[in-house]
Amino acid sequence: MAEQLQPMPVNPGDPITSELLSNIVSNINIINSLSNSINDSASDNKDLPQAVQIQSGRVLIKANKDGKTVTPVKFKKDFDAQPNIVCSIWQSSGAAILVNKFQPIVTSASNTGFSIQMQNVGATTSGSLYVNWIASSTT
Repeated sequence: MAEQLQPMPVNPGDPITSELLSNIVSNINIINSLSNSINDSASDNKDLPQAVQIQSGRVLIKANKDGKTVTPVKFKKDFDAQPNIVCSIWQSSGAAILVNKFQPIVTSASNTGFSIQMQNVGATTSGSLYVNWIASSTT
């Protein structure tokens, strides 16, 4: 029996947890495996979706109140084309949300890596935050 996509109900304002992010990555991997099997069986058809490249990770980033620190992130393996990148902050506790008021912003991207700038959205102190990221590209 084929693996099933896992439903992930999220309402506006809900935090994105590591469990939810893990489910998203699992669903992407299932879709990726289906895409690759379609491409293998009908490679002559140009209308079918091409292979999908996906990488993800978590990186500790220094977040300064001035919001000017930019942190480079390198991919484990280069993409064939510049990927789309999604970032979210991983909070260790509910109380941390009240203190670590930063938003990760992707300031530049290439097929070898990207840069993240932590935008201050109400933080009164500097600190370090974990940022979860997912990069994906079709070739």
